[in-house]
Amino acid sequence: QLSNAKIAKAYSMAVAASCSVSYGLNKLLQASQTKISPSSYYLLSKTIPFTAVASAGALNVILMRYNEMKYGIDVMDENGNVIGKSKIAG
Repeated sequence: QLSNAKIAKAYSMAVAASCSVSYGLNKLLQASQTKISPSSYYLLSKTIPFTAVASAGALNVILMRYNEMKYGIDVMDENGNVIGKSKIAG
């Protein structure tokens, strides 16, 4: 089971990643504003929030499910009896 501390840590790291990606991409876009057309600038500026949220979501999944991927999850038969662990299922 995940403790509240682990959930808070994963959430905080995902939020920090999202803010960092958003800030970095905005700075990068501002630096290249004179090198790209206004329509490209507009289009790229509209994709930054999606990119930031997508990166936060991906990081959150990895952080929240890390133990399941590393150690596996319980595999049960039809009666609910644990018959082993599976990393593939995790």
